[in-house]
Amino acid sequence: MNSITDDETGVGLIEIVVSMFIIALIAIAFLPFLINSFYATRANTTLATANQLLDQQFDQLRQLQPANCAAIEAFRSRADASLDRVVDTARNVTLTVTRTFTCPTNLAKSGSERMTITVVDSSTGAAVTSASTIVYVAP
Repeated sequence: MNSITDDETGVGLIEIVVSMFIIALIAIAFLPFLINSFYATRANTTLATANQLLDQQFDQLRQLQPANCAAIEAFRSRADASLDRVVDTARNVTLTVTRTFTCPTNLAKSGSERMTITVVDSSTGAAVTSASTIVYVAP
């Protein structure tokens, strides 16, 4: 005759459900870190884009020949949207460049003046990045 043995060495349904519950709790515990990393990535991407736009502006400023007050003032007040604005529809971010410069009072003499370029997030109105440089102004 065959005797029935009580062999309980396998994994039961209750153990599988309990282990899935524990894994779900661990996943939920890491969810806030994941969400914060998405926000940080978005902010860092916006900052990197703003810094690239700022570098482009300074490159264009360096290329002004001659760097007299009229040329610098024309650069400061231009409104070319393709060069002064970046629109990222995927992240719903619009970055706009503003420039601050004052020509020297005595235009007959050469001198140096400070130019400040600021990149502003148009949706919030907050400055994302800003930098200043000294510009040599020829007469």
